[in-house]
This record gives sequence, structure tokens and C-alpha cells, in this order.
Amino acid sequence: PRTAPRAKVAAIAALGARIVETEHAERAAAVEALVAETGATVVHPFDDDAVISGQGTVGLEIAQQVVAPTDALDAVLVPISGGGLAAGIAVALEELSPTTRIVLVEPRGKRLAERFAQKTRGADAPDAATPIATVADGMRSRPLGERPWAILLAGERNAAVLSVDDDAVLDAMTHIFQVVKAVVEPSGATALAAILATPPDELRRAIGEDARHVGVVCCGGNLDMGPILRGHYYLGSS
Repeated sequence: PRTAPRAKVAAIAALGARIVETEHAERAAAVEALVAETGATVVHPFDDDAVISGQGTVGLEIAQQVVAPTDALDAVLVPISGGGLAAGIAVALEELSPTTRIVLVEPRGKRLAERFAQKTRGADAPDAATPIATVADGMRSRPLGERPWAILLAGERNAAVLSVDDDAVLDAMTHIFQVVKAVVEPSGATALAAILATPPDELRRAIGEDARHVGVVCCGGNLDMGPILRGHYYLGSS
């Protein structure tokens, strides 16, 4: 989409890719036109079994890094947009750490808990193609993909959902910069934002009243630091 951060676009172009810019709501049509023109193979960013399996290796790494059963994670907070990452982690942990609860963290306005309760994905909703207004640019899609939706609703997963606003996300990014000394884009900071900003009672209901070991997935570092640093050092020193 034309609104994609320039840092992401530049990184893709640097790898030799042809960039085709389009409006957010016209992406699917643009892909179809490109496939018709070039015969290219479509790799969906989240609604694809292979992509979900690949993203599920995050869950595999989590399980491998935790000593079970004494230190098994009670819950893992995972950012969710189209659902590929969350679905992959859910499948992996169901096999490797079945007592671990999955908590999905969304940008405010997605209303995923409402969708789960109604058991309707919302792909045909009037606002389905309208991007969510959020600083988390990688999480602006409203409906989950069909495959992630089916996975996350299957069996007894009953994943809890927490919502975060822009201020919480930016505060979490600041915490990561200053304390963890890492670069994380807004979408990658949403899970920590839920930990830091959710009222304690609501957080406990999501992760479990007796939860002691909680994992937080901070995934994605596509951030253009240039304007941030220039704004801080140049404007701050004037």
C-alpha cells in the first residue's frame, strides 16, 4: 500500500524486488493483475499454510527455551493482525506446551473478541477493507485470514483478546529502546504494551489468575530511525 513505511519499502527494493504501489483496499486486485501479467506465484502474508507453519517456529523456539514442566509458560501474548503468527504459535504450543494460554493482542478498533463471540470473521462487514487507524502499521487489517481464523477457533483454544491504543504502543516501544536496548516497530511492541497498560484485573483474567511465567512476543524491527533521531537531536538541541 502507498501508506507503507518508507523503510520497509526501501528494504524490499534493496533485495531486488519490483515495487508495485496501490491503495490499501485495492491490494488484492493489484496482485491479481500482476499474476495475470507475469505468471508470478502469490505468497500470502498470513493466509497460507506454509507461512503459518514458518511463523509457528516462534512457538517452537519459545518451547525450546523454557524448561518444562516446572517453568512452563502460563501464557504467551502474541500480536495479531491477519493471524498467521498467532495461529502458528498456537499450533506449536498446543503440541509442545499444552497448558500455555494464548493471549492475542490487537490494536484498538479491531474488535476481535466480538468476532470470536459471534463466530463471524467479518470479511463481509462494511468496514472490512478499511484499514484500522493505528500507529501499528503492520496490524491495520481487520478480518483474520480464513486459515488463521479456523485454527484459532478450533478445539478448546478460547484465546483471550486484549486491545491496546497508540499511546500504550509508543510507551512500550520507548521501554524496549531504553531498557531492553532493542529496536522494535510499533506492531512488534503491542504485546508488551498490553502487559504495561492493561488494568491488572483485566490482565489477570486474560493470562490466568495464578499465572507466574508469561511470554511476550516482540516480532518486527522495520523502523526508520532516521527521522526519530534527527527530530530528537536536532530539534531537541535547538
